[in-house]
Amino acid sequence: MSVRVTQNAVTTAMLAGLQANKQQLSQLQLQLSSGRQLSKPSDDPVGTDQAMQYRTDIARANQYQRNGNDGLAWLGTADGALQSGVAILNRLRVLTTQAANTGASDANARTAIAAEVSSLKSDMLGLANTTYLGRPIFGGATSQSAAYVQDPSTGVVTYQGDTGVVTRTLGSNATVQVNVNAKDAFGPPGNDIFSTFDQILGDLNSNPNNLTNDLNGIQTALDRMTSAQSIEGAAYNRITNMINLAGAHADTLTGNLSDVENVDTAKAATELSMQQVSYQASLAAMSKVLQLSLTDFLR
Repeated sequence: MSVRVTQNAVTTAMLAGLQANKQQLSQLQLQLSSGRQLSKPSDDPVGTDQAMQYRTDIARANQYQRNGNDGLAWLGTADGALQSGVAILNRLRVLTTQAANTGASDANARTAIAAEVSSLKSDMLGLANTTYLGRPIFGGATSQSAAYVQDPSTGVVTYQGDTGVVTRTLGSNATVQVNVNAKDAFGPPGNDIFSTFDQILGDLNSNPNNLTNDLNGIQTALDRMTSAQSIEGAAYNRITNMINLAGAHADTLTGNLSDVENVDTAKAATELSMQQVSYQASLAAMSKVLQLSLTDFLR
């Protein structure tokens, strides 16, 4: 059985091939002008799915970095307060030692020292109520505006925060505490640094012989506060490392996303040149093949 190939069939086939060639040429031109090889999902469904996943992972890694930076701000604020607190305690130890010294234990000297000790207590209270973004950093998870309050009539300082923990998520299954517990920094309620201040003030006024014993309480407070600094420093270093890891992961994902979405300019330019040559050759071939005569229509 013979098959007759009509001129119309030849024309249709050649036009279809030419159209496909032109579409490929347009696609390459679009890629070079936009710099992207994915302009719509149908260009590469698999690549589009990969790109969406990469973008989700990059957003998550960036959020981990933001969480970490916020945590560093919490811990940095606490570190500044604790450093100042250590300086206050060192000054308190100097004053107490002077008052306990026989040569400086007269009533007038103790009165002057008591005035400075009272001022140091107020400074320590201010540090204990340090805030970050309006929240007391030593108040746990309290909604109060201050961690400690002072009775204006008695001078007694009371803790009104809680033992709540403030954390920041820095990884898939990684959270880090970013607040310093008030108990760790200033001591447990009823036996905290403010009780030590009150004891020293009382001894300066009425029991100077006990000032030597008060030095032990100051040393305990110093040890406690420096230990809190160590805990804070360890958390700070851990968060810094995790921020760096999240940043490196984000960079890797960004590179992967670029490989999927962005066009290889050199390769696309070469393909475009080849496609243009192919297109011109197809046009030339068609112009010769489709030169019809009256005889062709009479077949």
